[in-house]
Amino acid sequence: MKVEITEMTDSIGLREDDTSIARKYGAIIGDALPRVIDDFYDHLFSVGYEKFFQGVNIDRLKSRQLDHWRRLFEVEIDKVHTAHMTRIGVVHRDRDITPKVYMQSYGWFTSRLADEIARLPGVAPEDRAPLTVAVLKLIFLDMTMALASYDAALID
Repeated sequence: MKVEITEMTDSIGLREDDTSIARKYGAIIGDALPRVIDDFYDHLFSVGYEKFFQGVNIDRLKSRQLDHWRRLFEVEIDKVHTAHMTRIGVVHRDRDITPKVYMQSYGWFTSRLADEIARLPGVAPEDRAPLTVAVLKLIFLDMTMALASYDAALID
């Protein structure tokens, strides 16, 4: 598992300076995440994706998603976190959320989060661009791990 994580982080170009700046501003990003998550679900419902959430407690889902994103920006990518990210992919796959829909949703969420980061108080001007780059790399790592579960399902 550690080799696979290293391969992914190396491929994405996630380096120590990226994880360091993400940790430095993780709490500030964490404070902004509820706004981004609320907007995300408003957007999903506005484009007709409520069909994926039948029988789901949206408030509970938002809370779990908030915990997930906060953990990601704490940058403790270990076996437990990797398994968590993979389970998220399995859940999405099991709800018939195709990789196409998954990627579109990630694109919207990522752009909204990047916009939020650009406006965050408490982030030094010289750190804004490196922080945004680090967040993008972490999101792509998260997405890679989740989408790997789609591949595993095809093999099964």
